[in-house]
Amino acid sequence: MAGRLTTHVLDTRLGKPAPGVMIELWAVA
Repeated sequence: MAGRLTTHVLDTRLGKPAPGVMIELWAVA
């Protein structure tokens, strides 16, 4: 899960849209 969270953070810092966060949350759930 830490890897997924890190991916969110990196994507957000790069300025990419955050829809990936929703997808990752679904994957975790």
